[in-house]
Amino acid sequence: MLKDVEGKEYLDAMAGIAVAHLGHGRKDLAQVAYEQMSKLEVSSNQRNLTSTNAIKVCERLSGLAAQAFQEKMTGSRVYLTAGGGEGIEAAYHLALRYWNKSGPLGSSLGGGYRKQKLISFRNCYRGSTFIPASMKPEFSDYGWKRWMEGESENVCKSSPHELFMDKKKMKPGENVGQGAARQLEEAIIGEGPETVAAFVFEPAQGDGGAVDMHREFFPLAQEIFKRHGVSMIADEIMAFAKTGHWFGMELYGVCPDIMVISKGLTSGYLPMGAVIYTNELW
Repeated sequence: MLKDVEGKEYLDAMAGIAVAHLGHGRKDLAQVAYEQMSKLEVSSNQRNLTSTNAIKVCERLSGLAAQAFQEKMTGSRVYLTAGGGEGIEAAYHLALRYWNKSGPLGSSLGGGYRKQKLISFRNCYRGSTFIPASMKPEFSDYGWKRWMEGESENVCKSSPHELFMDKKKMKPGENVGQGAARQLEEAIIGEGPETVAAFVFEPAQGDGGAVDMHREFFPLAQEIFKRHGVSMIADEIMAFAKTGHWFGMELYGVCPDIMVISKGLTSGYLPMGAVIYTNELW
């Protein structure tokens, strides 16, 4: 329960903004934070420096990913951030680096950043910093408008697929998952596969209306991404153990290339996020 300045009580059914997994005012969690801050509140990560607890957190998250997705996430890498929006930014940079520099196409692209576009669903929410905000056209003043006006060479395109699909867009015999996958591939081909670096998505849209995907969509989409050289970036910021699994993508049996988690990682007691990615991208 929460109380306002006049003593009126509220049931926080939103858990903050889908963040307070463990509840408000937990003195035991505050005590753990106090004990850590009394020892070390911040440290540099330059010149290979880190802290023992940072290592433990990364090892734990990598282990959970390996447990969930077996060999593809075995030995996965973890990059800690200050929140979900920063995690999306880092995931995008990682995909850019992989496809244009160190990945299988790096040498053939002449050192430039030709694969630079992101595809995401309409009605998504990724955060309010520059790159995440640009993925939602409604936030034009944050990022989208500036990108579209050419102030950045990187352009984010929204997929033509609407989660609430108009049946007129379906082909005979298609289910929603098949139709969505087909439209996604059409979007990639329309943009030019050589320009698309990543597809950024939520396993189940939160801000867009708590809508999950048809079970056939992600397996079909993964095959499309393999054909066209596109990274799968799963926005798991609102998830993290809310579906009966640690990761929402476990529901579909599909392992993304990159996962971004945040809110439930600390239940809001500290600002923190993490990017988990396959060893292949390293």
